[in-house]
Amino acid sequence: MGWLGQEEDRPDEIDGREFDWTYDNPIEDARRDGLALTFGRAMELTQVATGADPKVAARFNVTKAYGDTMICCWAS
Repeated sequence: MGWLGQEEDRPDEIDGREFDWTYDNPIEDARRDGLALTFGRAMELTQVATGADPKVAARFNVTKAYGDTMICCWAS
């Protein structure tokens, strides 16, 4: 559609990628805050549960959860 400029002018990093556009508003802010809060609570619960059963830690992919939270909450 051309709204990202001419194809030859676009950086290689965005060429061919899909974008999910969001706009700052109170609902979006609350969603981001909720995601960050959920991540924190998940970390706390995982630590407590790991004390009872060390295998629990292997079930929580902290790297993915952290990455998803950072992309959503602070990359916009």
